Amino acid sequence: MSLLDLRLTYQKSSWWNAKFGYREMAATSIALTTNQISPDSRGLGDFALIHSNGSLILHGAYAGVEFAR
Repeated sequence: MSLLDLRLTYQKSSWWNAKFGYREMAATSIALTTNQISPDSRGLGDFALIHSNGSLILHGAYAGVEFAR
């Protein structure tokens, strides 16, 4: 699993700050359902084999405001 987190924090005053960033997380060797069942009827006997060669990527931007007294 890998993680990328780029963040920018802006300190407006001693009590307020704003955060902006981009985060990405990736995981490999995952058993996805789309890799397990073939779309046609061939390989119906292959349900005993688990194919764990899938990958997932979660990414996106985020923003927030924080008030700390």
